[in-house]
Amino acid sequence: MKTNRLAPGIALLILAFASAARTEQPLRPFQRARLLLYQTYNFPIKGRIGTPGYPDGLRGEAHVTSGGGGRFGEAICFPDGDSAIEYTAEKNFPITIGLNEGTISFWISCDAQAQPEDRFAEWFDVNDGAWNQGAFSIALSFRSPRDLLFSLYASGPVDATGETAGGTPQLLAARDIDWASDEWHAVTASWSGLNTGGPAARMRLYLDGKKVAEQTGFEHIVKWRAGGQVIRLGSGAIGKIDDLAIFGRELSSREVRSLYRNPEGVAGKYLSPPPGED
Repeated sequence: MKTNRLAPGIALLILAFASAARTEQPLRPFQRARLLLYQTYNFPIKGRIGTPGYPDGLRGEAHVTSGGGGRFGEAICFPDGDSAIEYTAEKNFPITIGLNEGTISFWISCDAQAQPEDRFAEWFDVNDGAWNQGAFSIALSFRSPRDLLFSLYASGPVDATGETAGGTPQLLAARDIDWASDEWHAVTASWSGLNTGGPAARMRLYLDGKKVAEQTGFEHIVKWRAGGQVIRLGSGAIGKIDDLAIFGRELSSREVRSLYRNPEGVAGKYLSPPPGED
């Protein structure tokens, strides 16, 4: 398969509540969903991608497929377990704009049993400087049978020297993942009720539109430092990702099912104009 080293996709940064405040027109679907970051891999890159060390976002041998290698066209491919793609978290992730709920959604294609045996396959990760500090992670475990893990780590305490301890984790798991490399599966993880100071937090994990795990009624505090956080996809993983979306609110179970069933994915559900609009 030929590959394309051009920067992948198109990233759309949309602050829905800001747009709504400037207009009296009905909210469009992406505004109601607070779609912060959308990444398809069919067009040259636009928007917020990359970090100072990797301005095009690509690390190692990560590349865009060609010839329709994705779920909805092309995809980002991680061929060797040592590649990744990075996005700046600022304004792309709910915590950075003061939102205490959110949803991560993407499609994944991989041979679950062919992942590296000595590390987690981190399909999605963002944290406040350490893997266990204010982190949001979606990963395949490195022990067989493989489990798909959705982890939330609270912000840990800072000692007198300025060192920060790891935060308390909350974990959901989908057990015994046995995906094949020629399959595509939808992964969605959502949360709400963070930073309330009480047991109001909730987290959910969905596979192919179905809720497979949920935890409710816990306290969870995430307080990131100002700037510098990185969203990283594919670290330690072998396979492909397509149709990445980050929302600034918790999608309902009904919305997740509807998104999974939409034949055009995120673009079809949230970016296409309503009937009667151009």
